Parts: sequence; structure tokens; C-alpha cells
Amino acid sequence: MTKATELANRNAKHVMIFGISKSGKSTLTAKLAAAGYKLIWLSLDNGHGVIFKLPKEAQSNIDIISLYDTRDFPVAIDTLRKLLKGDACDICAKHGVVGCSTCKKAGADFTRYDLSKLGLDTIVVIDHVTQLTDSCIAALTKGKPVDYKLQLDDWGSLRFNMMAIMGYIQNANYNIICIAQEDEGEFADGSKKMVPQVGSRSFANSVGSFFDTIVHCSVMNKKHRYGSSSTYSTSVLTGSREDVEIEKMAEPSLLPIFSGQERTTGIDPIFMPAGKLPTSNEPPAPVVEHKIEIPAKPVVAEAPGAQPLALAKASLEVTAAVLEAATPPVADQQPITTLSAEEISARAKARLAAMRGGKK
Repeated sequence: MTKATELANRNAKHVMIFGISKSGKSTLTAKLAAAGYKLIWLSLDNGHGVIFKLPKEAQSNIDIISLYDTRDFPVAIDTLRKLLKGDACDICAKHGVVGCSTCKKAGADFTRYDLSKLGLDTIVVIDHVTQLTDSCIAALTKGKPVDYKLQLDDWGSLRFNMMAIMGYIQNANYNIICIAQEDEGEFADGSKKMVPQVGSRSFANSVGSFFDTIVHCSVMNKKHRYGSSSTYSTSVLTGSREDVEIEKMAEPSLLPIFSGQERTTGIDPIFMPAGKLPTSNEPPAPVVEHKIEIPAKPVVAEAPGAQPLALAKASLEVTAAVLEAATPPVADQQPITTLSAEEISARAKARLAAMRGGKK
């Protein structure tokens, strides 16, 4: 049995970001590297060009695994299945294939990844899972004519494969972001909402249950719009178990989602003292309780014939002492919505540096 208080600081975050093309999904995700997070970016559609808009320092925080997925070479579904399962995988740089025999014969470069050993200062990004669906369909219909239509058994196999992938994501002990296109889903009550385009249409309606936070991206009135709360829109599937409302931020950011390990304390972790953010799935440090000790009543308050002014002053001193004792020693705390992107990034960088013991 594990107490909820023991898990509060160790929970990895699983996030879905979806929307139409060019709505800012990848850009919003890539900004986490500028805040100091390490990103393992699984590029399924060669759409990682936005990364190169970041400063060189931020780009150095991103490892790109390019999966050259096509209908004739559906590598993504196989690589993702093995990688997300949690086994150590040697992936070739040329094709993105686990244990690629062609690259082994050629003596080409491989990189070993073991996602199960990642700390909470690293985030795995799948860009994007809509392409993963296409990869799965291509694998299931390999050798079939181009105009082949999926049969009932094919749809069942697609659901089975996507359910397995989503299950790995849901139970992962590391941070993960899935990026997807959007599609219209129709629910049992007849209502329609925009949902992530993952698997079949019926599967997409339930994909939200695999994630802690679902963020929607759109473009309205020539501006990028983002939403994450369950009340953001009646026509879009969104929600956050961390109660993050990205639509209310002056500068939209995913940082509060991944900084949420201490959210149960009532203090936003971006403003916690250095060293509070966990570096791995280790047990949390003991919680320090702030006890209120009321100072002894000043003698002047009991002295016979004390003047009213002296009595009032003594009362104020006692009140001030009580309030000071009752306030946790959190420096420079202010609502996140009042911070600029630069301030949020600077605070996150300082915290991540402390997590790594000063190492970059």
C-alpha cells in the first residue's frame, strides 16, 4: 500500500496536445527546452523544423530521433512499440529502426535509449501520433493495393495496436507529450467535439482517458489560442488533472504542468526554493510543518492604568507576530499569470540546474 502523499512528488506527466496544422503545437512543446528540460523528440513526420528557431543553447537540450515512416516503410509503429515498452533499444540514426540490420552491416551509428531510466527533468515527445496511426495501418495493409479498404478485422487490429501504445504511455514512469492532429468526434449523447486524431474515430473519442492533461491549439483572429481546462470550450475535448488553465496565462506555457509535482502543497513549484523539484522517481523529502507560536502577552497589556495607545500597539505587535509565524517562508511568490515568459524560463532553469547539482 502506498500513501497518496508519497506519490505526490513522483508522478510523471502524460500530456496530449492537438489541433490543426500550424496551430503552434510543436512550438509550444519545444519551448520547454529553452526552460532547461531535456527533450527526446521522436519525429514521425519530419516536422521538427520549429526546433531550429530556438537559441543554440536550447537546441542542445533536444535529442531528435527521426523515424522515416512511409507507407512502404512503416517503421514508426514497430520502433515506438519497442521503445515505449521500456526495454533498452539501439536505434540507427539513418532510419530510426531498432537493431537495424542494414546499418549494422554498414557499421553505421546507433544510439541506445532506455526510457524507463529517465528522470523527471526529461520529456519524451511523440510528434505526432496521428502519423503513428497511419504507420500502423500501413503495416497492417502491407502488400495490399493502394486503394485497399480496411476490413472489420483490420479495424480490430488497429484498435489493438493503438490500445497497446496508449497503455504504455498511460503507465510510463517518465514525462511524455503526444502531439496530434484534430478530428470531429461524435459521442453517445449525440454531441460533437474536436478530439485528437488517434486510431479510429470511435477510439479517438476515448483517448483522453490515457492522459493527465489535454491541450488544444488553434488560430483565431490571427492569434494562436490554447486551452487546457475542462470548461475551456463545449466543442473541444480538453481537461487537466493538475487544474492548469493555459488559456488564462499571459504567456501560454506548458511549464506549470511539468512543475506540478508540488502542487498539492498549495504553493506553485515554480516559486519553491531551489532543490525542491525531484530529479527521479525517488521518495519525496519530508514535509516541513510551519507551527504557529503565539508570543507571550506583553506586560504593558496587563499593567494597571495602561494607556489606550500602548494597549493598541501591543495588540498590533501580537497580531503581526502571529501572521508572520503562520506564513510559510516562500520567497518571491506571485501568480504565474503575472510572469513573463522570460521570468518563467529563468526560474525553471535555476530549478533544473539545482536538480542536476549544477550540471547542465
